[in-house]
Amino acid sequence: MTEDKVVNCPLLDKHIEDGLCLDIILAGNGELKKEAVPEVSDWEKAKHVCPGCQAYYK
Repeated sequence: MTEDKVVNCPLLDKHIEDGLCLDIILAGNGELKKEAVPEVSDWEKAKHVCPGCQAYYK
């Protein structure tokens, strides 16, 4: 069993598993449907917050 790394998410203002972080990034980039990530309500904000985050997958 693998354990996800926990990262601080400035978008959601809480600690989240890195798998959710990746889902947010993929949805923001159009590679995953935004509906798959109901935790995010403001995708416009995500476009500005996520790329500046230390956990952002480049």
